[in-house]
Amino acid sequence: MKTKINTRTSALPKMRYRQRWQQLHQSSTSIGFYAPVLMIFILTAWTCSFLLGFQTVLTLLNISGLLLAAVGIWNPKPGLIGISFLCTLDALTRTFLLSGGLWRWNTLNYWLLVVIILNLPLFLRIQDVHTRLVQVLLAIMGLMLFFSLNLKNGVQTILNILTMFGILIYFIRAIKDKSTWYWAGLICGFTSAVGGAVFYLQIGELPYINPNSFIHFPLAGIFALCLGLPEAIKKEQGRFLILVLMIVNLVWVFLSGSRGGLLTAFMCVIYYVIVMRSFSWTSALLILGLISFFWFSNFLLDKQIYSINRIQKLFDSSYTLAQRTSGRSDIFWTGWQIFLEQPLGIGTGSFEEGANYLDIIGGKNRPAHSAWIKVLAENGFLGFIVFFLWVFSYFIRGASSGSYTKFSIGLLVTLVLSFAFVTTEFSGKNLWFLTAGATAMLSSDQLHQLFIQSPYLFNGLKKRNKRRRILTNGQPKA
Repeated sequence: MKTKINTRTSALPKMRYRQRWQQLHQSSTSIGFYAPVLMIFILTAWTCSFLLGFQTVLTLLNISGLLLAAVGIWNPKPGLIGISFLCTLDALTRTFLLSGGLWRWNTLNYWLLVVIILNLPLFLRIQDVHTRLVQVLLAIMGLMLFFSLNLKNGVQTILNILTMFGILIYFIRAIKDKSTWYWAGLICGFTSAVGGAVFYLQIGELPYINPNSFIHFPLAGIFALCLGLPEAIKKEQGRFLILVLMIVNLVWVFLSGSRGGLLTAFMCVIYYVIVMRSFSWTSALLILGLISFFWFSNFLLDKQIYSINRIQKLFDSSYTLAQRTSGRSDIFWTGWQIFLEQPLGIGTGSFEEGANYLDIIGGKNRPAHSAWIKVLAENGFLGFIVFFLWVFSYFIRGASSGSYTKFSIGLLVTLVLSFAFVTTEFSGKNLWFLTAGATAMLSSDQLHQLFIQSPYLFNGLKKRNKRRRILTNGQPKA
């Protein structure tokens, strides 16, 4: 008698094993799987800095970030993690590792130029107002190079701004999976939080770093956390992790003594409260963080006193304006005098030489230290107007979008750029990281439409599948 075999029933165990294997494979390749592993690696590396040295570990972390950024040419998820990581470390890298020469200062800049070239078809299809205004500003700066008194500084200025587009490409290629933005925020915030603690514990053994340079390190972590916040709200414990890391980084901002950095960080706190729409819950955790801060700062009492004195000095009328602003008022006055003498500008990169050339007392051989003053003096009235429109275009775009999230991020970027560019120029990658992420976020609708129309633009160096994928209904897959 023949035994009947139910092939459907006998195939079920194999199908279940296959499904489990596919689920395991998908989880192992998702960003949520290896991002915590990377955070463990970062914690281990910073801890080992007490044995290996701060610069050695910083070099190792930079190499890791470059490898991830290189993988991003094919896979956008680790690419965004890598470039976010490098932008966070940039302030420390430029001081402790790449401390001289046109080539050594620009390792990350040159890599981002390569990214732009490799993704040139995608770059040419970006048509948002923020990108267009930056392109117009770069065109003006390029023309003003012909009148520059310091061509090297002028080229460096343009290069610093141009690389924003390379960071933007990383964000655009990862636009399909916003969870990557969330994990990038956590990784960068964690890097600066742990790295800040390690830095202050070893500060006596490290070479001197200007507080106005160091401040970009914790600020980069805070900016990354802000970009990841809209996605963190959707995840369990996501907003709590964001807040904890933000509070820790605010401690490092305060201890740096940078008043401009502290004001910039305060704009991010306002953004957090706006996005969360829960002032009472947020306030309670902020108070808890401040209590923890004052307890921890007992170990860093000298830095605490220095920071408080810096803030009190700003409002002390017994000092002159130049003394209260560390000489910044003299520099502002110099830039204004240069503009009055040359309303069309003295040439990109010429601020320091311009004061000598026009014989302006008080500002000779001193950098602008302010993007507003730098653009006004070097690129004249036209360049300043375009720069002004670019800074405020984020708020206008966000306010007109009809989206609360986009309104919040647009307001954040305009406030941050308005205050940050009072005390800094264009070299730091943290501001370009924030503006690139905000540009992609505010233009997400157009980018999704572009992906539907031309998905191959987002593939990087992946081989294009020339065969049309056909669905069961005979329609091509998007």
